[in-house]
Amino acid sequence: MLSLRYKRFEAYAGLPQHVVKENIITAYENEQIPYRERKAPPHMMYDIEHEQIILASDGVECSLIYVSNDPFTRLFQSILGTSTRTGGITLVSAKYQNRCELQTVMSYIHEDVWRIRQHHRFQFALLLELLNKQKWKRLQRGGSS
Repeated sequence: MLSLRYKRFEAYAGLPQHVVKENIITAYENEQIPYRERKAPPHMMYDIEHEQIILASDGVECSLIYVSNDPFTRLFQSILGTSTRTGGITLVSAKYQNRCELQTVMSYIHEDVWRIRQHHRFQFALLLELLNKQKWKRLQRGGSS
């Protein structure tokens, strides 16, 4: 159980929510870390259909938030009928006490997880992708987030 004193890591993963979930569950099982899974309501800013998936151990709580589009873009996509053509990426929001456990769990996610520009919403977001890359690389190196 996480106490009131925790740190936070947030970064986009250029993978669908279910893939990130499978990778984190694989990490917990391979490392023999007990975990719990639960769901939370969708995050309105990112997607209104997909629930958040929360995977928590004693040292790390990962919220996996499906990101399709912002509400304004979703409105136009529904009017134009293009909403089914879009995939999603995942916002990984982790609260942690044990940075080593966080690094271990996140190391099971695809190597170039920081690549987000293949998603249409982020195709021109070069600066965001570079900042996202820095966050993932800093986590891998063990620096502060």
